Amino acid sequence: MLAVPVYASVGFLLGCASWVAAVKLTAAARGEAHKDRALLLLSGACGGGVLAVAAIRSGSDAAKVAVVALLATPLLITILTDILARLIFPAVLLPGLLVALAAAAAGPQGVVPALISGGGAAGVTAVLVAASRWIWSGSEEPPLGSWEILIAATIGAMLGPDETPAVLFAGMVLGAAAAGFLLLTRRARREDPIPYGVFLCGSALVALVL
Repeated sequence: MLAVPVYASVGFLLGCASWVAAVKLTAAARGEAHKDRALLLLSGACGGGVLAVAAIRSGSDAAKVAVVALLATPLLITILTDILARLIFPAVLLPGLLVALAAAAAGPQGVVPALISGGGAAGVTAVLVAASRWIWSGSEEPPLGSWEILIAATIGAMLGPDETPAVLFAGMVLGAAAAGFLLLTRRARREDPIPYGVFLCGSALVALVL
C-alpha cells in the first residue's frame, strides 16, 4: 500500500498544475491578479484523492491509474475555468475525449459503446440546451450553453452507456439545486450564468474512480 501515498502525491501535484493551467487560461477574461489560492489547495486535494482512490481500486495498477489521471485532468481544469471565469475550453476537453476513445478502443468492448454513449449524451444535452434557450429567450445568458454539449460528449465517452445517464442527471440536478439556493438566498440573479460544467464534471470525476 506504499504506492497509494505516492499516487496521492502525484495527484496533488497534478491538481495544482490544473489550477495553474486554469488560471493562465482565464487570465484575460478575469482581468485581475486575484487567483483565489484556496482553489489551489482544493484542486490539489481533489487530484490527490482521485489518484489515491484509483490506486486502491486498481490494486496500484500503474496503467489504470495513468488512464484515470489522463481522463481526470481535463475534467478538473474545466471545473476550475468554469469557477474562475464561467469559461469552457474545447482545447482542454478534446484531449480527454480522444484519450477516452483510445482507452475504450483498447478495452474488451471496443470503441463503439463509447462512441454511442458520447453521441447520445451530446444529443440529449443539445435538446436541453435548445429548450433552455427557448425558455430563457429574454435573457442574455441561458442556463445551459453550447459547451455543455461537448462536456456531455466527453463524459459519455469516458464513462460508457451504463454510467453516463446517471452522472449527467446527477450533474443537472446538483446544478439546478445550487442555482435555486443562490436565487433563494439572493446571492445570484435569475439572469446570472450558473456554472453547470462544474457539476457535470464533478459528478463525472466521482464516477470515474468509483
